[in-house]
Amino acid sequence: MNKYYHVTPIENAESIKTNGIMNDGEGIFVIDTDDLFVIKHIALNQIFCPEIAVFQIDVNGLKGKRYHDKVSEMTSNHQFYSKQKRVDPKYIRFYKEYKFNEDDMVDFFIQSNEKFGVKMDRNYLKELFKTQMSSKSK
Repeated sequence: MNKYYHVTPIENAESIKTNGIMNDGEGIFVIDTDDLFVIKHIALNQIFCPEIAVFQIDVNGLKGKRYHDKVSEMTSNHQFYSKQKRVDPKYIRFYKEYKFNEDDMVDFFIQSNEKFGVKMDRNYLKELFKTQMSSKSK
């Protein structure tokens, strides 16, 4: 593996470009793939943010051991963290920006749950996302 990816809310992008990726006290979280399903899962199911920036990190920028992030989610085999304090901007490259709309979010959760044989109600999910996003903006 010669590169990793960091998924973050879009409002963090400029700071990362200038200052690098900082450890928030829990670690620096990365994934080992640029697969859109994994990126969407992290954006919508872990950081609860529909507008994200994805940064590519050269493996030389991640010092020391990388630990598997022990989340109980279907994408956990792609998730890692480092305990280092900061990834220097010279190892970071802006990769992509995504802006998921409400329908993207609903479709994603329906597809994710169908993988496990669980049917989700589209209208219920739309209301859930509206509530979640409005409480996040307060």
